[in-house]
Amino acid sequence: MIVEAECEHFRFEAVDVGAGVEGAPPPIWVGGNSPSAIRRAARYGDAWIPTDLSLQEYEDNIPKLRAELSRLGKPPSSLEICSHLALILDNDKSRAHALAAKIASDFGEKPEEFEGYALVGDPSSIAERIAQYTALGVRHHVLSTFLTESKNTLLHTLRLFSEEVMQSV
Repeated sequence: MIVEAECEHFRFEAVDVGAGVEGAPPPIWVGGNSPSAIRRAARYGDAWIPTDLSLQEYEDNIPKLRAELSRLGKPPSSLEICSHLALILDNDKSRAHALAAKIASDFGEKPEEFEGYALVGDPSSIAERIAQYTALGVRHHVLSTFLTESKNTLLHTLRLFSEEVMQSV
């Protein structure tokens, strides 16, 4: 499609905006935790990415997702399962849990509630928790590190994750 436009700040003539996407279209990741979000992911998505679900909630919802895929005549492998979780990582497990308790308090939650859906601990405990999600079928993780205390803490978290956690998952 060829378009033209002119206004106070710009003008363009005969611009082709119909080139489209080259190659395969990008995958569509559908977010949401509700039953209707699960149905939308199964119907329209290439992946389902809920936010802040515990292992138990994944265990409860993945069969619902697979049942919806089956109802639509799609194989379970047609949809990737992803996570979006907070990451609180430190070499000292007690420091990680103390920061998680502070964050939970800031959110008006109990620490055990927050830790139910966040990855909190030292590198080995984080790797073990990721392995538990993997065992349920989660294949991609989006980890939020914005809950750190400072830029230095963030850089330390990223370094620990890349050097120690990623090597073992």
